[in-house]
Amino acid sequence: MLSSESLLVGELPGRIGRYEIERRIGAGGMALTYRCRLAGIGGFSKRVVVKILHPDHVGDESYVRMFLDEARLSARLHHVNVAQVYEVGDDHGVPYMVMEHVDGSNLAEITRLLGRGQKPWGHIAWLFAGICRGLGHAHSLRDDSGKALGIVHRDVSLGNIMIGRDGVPKLIDFGIAQWAQKENVTEVGMLKGKLHYMAPEQLRGQADHRADIYQLGVCLYWMTTGRPPFHDADPAKVWAARLDGDLKKPSQLVPGYPRELEEIVTTALAVDPARRWQSADELAAMLEAFCYSQPAYATNDEALARWVRGLLPAEIEEEREPSRTGRSERSIGQVLSSNAAKSAALTGPSTAEAVSPGPRPVAPAPQRALVLTLAVGVGVLLLAVLGLLWSGGHAPDRAARLYLEEADRLLVEGKPAQAADMLRRAEEAGPDDPEIIVGISRLRTRLDAPPSDAGQAWGNP
Repeated sequence: MLSSESLLVGELPGRIGRYEIERRIGAGGMALTYRCRLAGIGGFSKRVVVKILHPDHVGDESYVRMFLDEARLSARLHHVNVAQVYEVGDDHGVPYMVMEHVDGSNLAEITRLLGRGQKPWGHIAWLFAGICRGLGHAHSLRDDSGKALGIVHRDVSLGNIMIGRDGVPKLIDFGIAQWAQKENVTEVGMLKGKLHYMAPEQLRGQADHRADIYQLGVCLYWMTTGRPPFHDADPAKVWAARLDGDLKKPSQLVPGYPRELEEIVTTALAVDPARRWQSADELAAMLEAFCYSQPAYATNDEALARWVRGLLPAEIEEEREPSRTGRSERSIGQVLSSNAAKSAALTGPSTAEAVSPGPRPVAPAPQRALVLTLAVGVGVLLLAVLGLLWSGGHAPDRAARLYLEEADRLLVEGKPAQAADMLRRAEEAGPDDPEIIVGISRLRTRLDAPPSDAGQAWGNP
């Protein structure tokens, strides 16, 4: 099967449904996300984010149900600190959801910009208090009959928390959330989440909302110290330290770390769920109280917004008004359907094969097609990396992320040698983003596992 990038070679789609594509902003094993714009009469224009199911999974009912589960759950959430879902649609067989666009960055990028050492403790506590309030809203949500939905996000991470230049933090990506009305039930025993964020009880697959409290603790620890609470190249040692509660206190890493904040963070990271903060709202109240405890930590939404704007450069005008030169007027669903049909014709069996008159034999048609497919895939990847480097930002992180995503896809498809090459390129790019570094470590562990266990090592993505 060709990757989605290969299916888009030769024609860049101009829209998804009625939404004009500006640029792609994310890619993962399950979905692709695009920054888009909805235009209307009288000069109406609204920027949104459109997430589509990865084209490789469009024909898989399990993935479709998982994608629609996320859309149905997200549509129920109405809170200022949770990114809103406006619409769910279908573009020629490709399901998509339209979400709120946050003009800012995720906390993984903010953490990289801050580095290690002293931090604006009040601003960090205040923004996490907002995320706690949004998560508390999700945890307490009930259906129309008043029955609790039992929502557990299970993937709270620095990469899944956005903060806009307006200073409003928002939780995103409920893709692997657990809830009562979920149609696509996770297989028993399958790990869901990111290794460095997972709570100890998630190993048993019996986590409740307090697992999200633990993950918030990991985010707080990481952002305020510049490193994860448990870190080792060997995932087994990471889990051993986590299960033992062998945690190095933040004040041992950062001189002048506030004692009150340290107590809040370490309580959230308690091994026993009963010893943690028992709700997201309780944790929010503690963080807000910390901000009110001393003038040095005092802040508010407006002060937080000024701090964020000082960290993040404004988008250049070319990004705000992107050129549509070279983009097709066809939608992404039309382009994918058309190119998939062409690819099937290209890679299908040939009824007549040409015979070379020269001494060098000609490879059979399927082999030539395979070579062509691999060449196109690598070419597209390299072009994408060059495009990311050209577009600005932190180039090593952008390049490494793309190589990492391709390595993950190749490993899933049973091509470990090619995956190892892509992973090597990701490492050589020299990323600083903690999410990417963790991703490289996890994928390296899967690659180094015995062949029979490679697909199970520390959970699939």
